Amino acid sequence: MLLACDVGNTEITLALFDDARLVRRGRLRTHDPRDEAQLADDLRDFVLAAPVTRCTIASVVPSATDA
Repeated sequence: MLLACDVGNTEITLALFDDARLVRRGRLRTHDPRDEAQLADDLRDFVLAAPVTRCTIASVVPSATDA
């Protein structure tokens, strides 16, 4: 299962793919006033039932994706 993340200025678009088939999609706010733990919980909930084996991230917001 592939988790694709597109980090934009206002939203993070998420998608789960099983080969070429879109399984699930969702959105999170890029600059949400909530804490990082809540954002991590939301992401975990999004992928909970999926065996994610690959991930790709596209971003135009370096501050949101710095490791």
